[in-house]
Amino acid sequence: MGSAPRQHHILPAMYLAGFTDTGTQGGTLQVLDYFRGVRYRAKPTRVAREHDYYRVYEPREDPNVVENDLSRLEGELALVLCRVVDTGIIRSGEELGNLLSLVALIHARGPRARHQLSESIKRTMRDALEGDQVTPQQWDALVATELRARVDPEAVPCFEEARSRLDGGHGSPKPLKC
Repeated sequence: MGSAPRQHHILPAMYLAGFTDTGTQGGTLQVLDYFRGVRYRAKPTRVAREHDYYRVYEPREDPNVVENDLSRLEGELALVLCRVVDTGIIRSGEELGNLLSLVALIHARGPRARHQLSESIKRTMRDALEGDQVTPQQWDALVATELRARVDPEAVPCFEEARSRLDGGHGSPKPLKC
């Protein structure tokens, strides 16, 4: 059994391949690393990825379940995309649905969607804490998940501190990392 993937693509490599000089994953594309101010050429498999981006930190769960499912689904959708690109024709409602699913998947897996999800979780958690819908045991389970995800223990308050922050008007506890 090979090693598990640790570099997870934010954008699918098969999608990026369409922007290469050859239109294939063997081609190269122009990359601008905005944060480092560097431009370079690279293969689609080497860009738009982050270490453990989709990793799951739950006991008895495959840590790469999300990455593996995305890879499988994208492989299926890539066949439809290639067929439509080659022919220039969407042959059925099913093909159109598959292409729209790919568009939604590309959006949903990106940093903006993750940020929106994080903000939603933060609001939901604040509302649940304010409404006494979270028990100390449930909070401890959430904290344990955060610690497995290597969040700084100092950044995650205990149940009593989270409640007192809300009661004291200090806003909400720091958001849990997705």
